[in-house]
Amino acid sequence: MNEHTQVQLPVRARLAHVENAVATAAAEVGVEHPHHGFRAELDELGARLAQVHDRCHEVDDDAWAAYSARLDRGLDELHVELARAAEHPNSGPSGDDVLFARTARLELDGWLVRLDVPGAASDHPRARELASAASRELADYRANCSTGAGASRAGVGQAMAALRHAAR
Repeated sequence: MNEHTQVQLPVRARLAHVENAVATAAAEVGVEHPHHGFRAELDELGARLAQVHDRCHEVDDDAWAAYSARLDRGLDELHVELARAAEHPNSGPSGDDVLFARTARLELDGWLVRLDVPGAASDHPRARELASAASRELADYRANCSTGAGASRAGVGQAMAALRHAAR
């Protein structure tokens, strides 16, 4: 086995874990909420994470293990939150709001792991700044969803788009 092949095995395993975790969550959510487009949103998350993780081989093993655990936990929490939203549709955030906020958070976590890799972004300080801004926008969105104060996805969407652009 050459050196390149040795490096590629963990990369494939890392990417397969993420792909399988998101696909499993999408299948479970899709069965329970087939008419709400939830599965499609999770499929899109999987595609975005595949782009985020194009340098996952450069992430330290311990950092990757911690990230993978957070991803798995986040997907499990998403499932619980969606079930709660379905059971109590008139209290708390809607299923769409839960899905949007949770998938944005999971993607943001992926970018943060990527930004821990030296040289992962051409303008690393700017990308870090944009990640912080996206995190604040997301926290505001979640707070507004919880209070019913008319949360807007636009700020989160713009912050995430800026982060995606800067972190490449």
